[in-house]
Amino acid sequence: MKPLEALKSKLSNETEEEFIQAYEKHCKKNEGRLVSESECGELLSLAVILSKHKAALKLVEEQLVEGKLVCNLSILSGLLAKCCLQANVPMLTWLLEILPNTHEAASLINEEPWLTLLVKHIDVYKEKKCPFFNAMQVLLDDPRIEVDKIDAAKCTALQYAAKYKIGHAQELLLAKGAYIGGVDSWGNLLISEIDPLLLETHLDSCITTNSRLPGDEDYEIRINFSNFMPPASRAGKGRGKSTGEQEMQPIVQLTQLPSTKQLLWHPVVSSMLMLKWMKLICGFFINLLISFVFAVSFTTYIVLCYAQEESILKQVLYYVSILGWVYLTGREFIQFVLNTRMYVQSMENVMEVLLIVGSSAVLLYESTDEAWLVVLIGVLLLLAIELTLQIGMLPVNSIYTNMVMLKTVTKNFLKCLSFFSFILLSFALSFYTLYRLGQAPDTPANDEHSFNNFHDVPLALVKTVVMFTGEFEAANIEFKVSWPMYILFPFFVFFVTIVINNLMNGLAVSDTAAIQTESEVVGISEMVYIICRYDKALEAINAYRCIHFLRRSQRLNWLFPNLQLFCNKEPLQEIVLKPEKSHTIECKTVSLAGRTVNSVENGAAEYAMKSNSDRLELLREYSTKSIWNLPFKGMLEKITQKSNQILLQRRGHVGSVENRFPHVEQNIENISQELVQLRTMIERLSS
Repeated sequence: MKPLEALKSKLSNETEEEFIQAYEKHCKKNEGRLVSESECGELLSLAVILSKHKAALKLVEEQLVEGKLVCNLSILSGLLAKCCLQANVPMLTWLLEILPNTHEAASLINEEPWLTLLVKHIDVYKEKKCPFFNAMQVLLDDPRIEVDKIDAAKCTALQYAAKYKIGHAQELLLAKGAYIGGVDSWGNLLISEIDPLLLETHLDSCITTNSRLPGDEDYEIRINFSNFMPPASRAGKGRGKSTGEQEMQPIVQLTQLPSTKQLLWHPVVSSMLMLKWMKLICGFFINLLISFVFAVSFTTYIVLCYAQEESILKQVLYYVSILGWVYLTGREFIQFVLNTRMYVQSMENVMEVLLIVGSSAVLLYESTDEAWLVVLIGVLLLLAIELTLQIGMLPVNSIYTNMVMLKTVTKNFLKCLSFFSFILLSFALSFYTLYRLGQAPDTPANDEHSFNNFHDVPLALVKTVVMFTGEFEAANIEFKVSWPMYILFPFFVFFVTIVINNLMNGLAVSDTAAIQTESEVVGISEMVYIICRYDKALEAINAYRCIHFLRRSQRLNWLFPNLQLFCNKEPLQEIVLKPEKSHTIECKTVSLAGRTVNSVENGAAEYAMKSNSDRLELLREYSTKSIWNLPFKGMLEKITQKSNQILLQRRGHVGSVENRFPHVEQNIENISQELVQLRTMIERLSS
């Protein structure tokens, strides 16, 4: 029998001690030379399968330096797979311990998505007692493991845990910073699978404090963002997909699900939105200022100076209006180029295009014709709408809510009106027909009461619409023109003015009431939409080389900010709120001193840190003392208030548990005394 086969037989059929003796004898026989790497790999693989730890250790002991392998790691290829498939926790723990802190070892550990493999084998009814769950815990305890590694179906371990409703696995993966914005190859959202209560509980755990009490001068609230960090930013490798889009992806998904919308005002989520707005606010105010100056100057030009004699005021307003028109045209052109399909589908953008066309016509041509007055009136109305839309994007929840109510009621009212428009048209034509055929031949059709007598089709349509609102002027309507008028008019009053009009008003009231009931959620959902729109636009603009060069030279950072919170170089880890110091916000990232050799070599974000106090360094600081950040004072106070409530509830829960311990100890003591008494009674009876 060949020596290798003999050693395999010893390892398979006899004890570990006997195998070790045979192995040492084999080495002495070969003048101290060990088996080859390939033979060692085969024996090691068999030892791992048979869970013979001592034998495996003997095979590699000559290649261990300070407990770490220094040989070619190819001998371990496939061993992690065997451990995971068998849920061999002891051998898996040992293999991870002997792997060195090198890039090759990290690549070997993340060779396959082991976490997804283990999650799919976890017994839902056993969970924590399941060996596959324990194996997953061992892997997650290793800082080199990639928590968000996807399998062939583009699913992460957290997606499978959520899909199979494995609660403890979800909790463990979330605690290790698993990304919650995943989407599988079929387009299913990860957040839609996670239990909202479990997600809220985990987000609550992301809020901590520095062990001080509210009111203390050095009181701090710390909010961790690890679950919102995209895998591309975490790995420090190529971005692949836009990380700006990935950052907002989980928050956008929260807005799409009725069961998770209430989480938008959770301090973790709302603070992320606030930070993005703080980066954007400078450019936003500049845009609002230019829009305001353009609207005021152009309105003044049309009302006071249009088609008038030349003057200094007219020239100033004219050139200011031209500059505003150039800015508006450039802004809309950039949006159109960046996302043509979405731009065309937006009614707001269509109105802005009409404003650009109409204002250019007014600036180029002066006329007092009646037909041209329609253009002037249209431009004035569009200017007011444009300015209202720009003001409606201010980061104030009440303004967001009012804008949503305006848009929703207008949209639903127009839908309902278009549905009933055929009925209104039929009544208008009916009134016109009655008056046309019923009037006397010598009755003039253009007298002072022609509007009330439906003498032509356009006037009949306008009069019908006015009557629809409840303004009849019934005293001026000639009912004697034809007897069917006595039937048609009451029917119109009942069916149109009472039924349809009240129906549409009721729909508007119900829409308004529904929005007011969820005003907080509606307002912050609108904030998410606005941030996403600006995020995509700025990311596309910053991709141009000239803008990128100016941003690198720090010249246009204020105008073209980078809204990404988790940049590859300095990903945001957490923020620190200081309520007692003018609501100061400190943004912190991983410090270079806190990274180990392992983390630097592997480029991973799961850094092995020294301690929570020295692992982060200050990245940026915001304060509500700044005039730019004043609009966020109310939002920041709300975030602080909700965070304090979460911390207070947690403190109360811990306190209630601590209060139970004395009662538990007393009950145990009473039970032990009763057992002693019972034992004494039994001994007496037996004697």
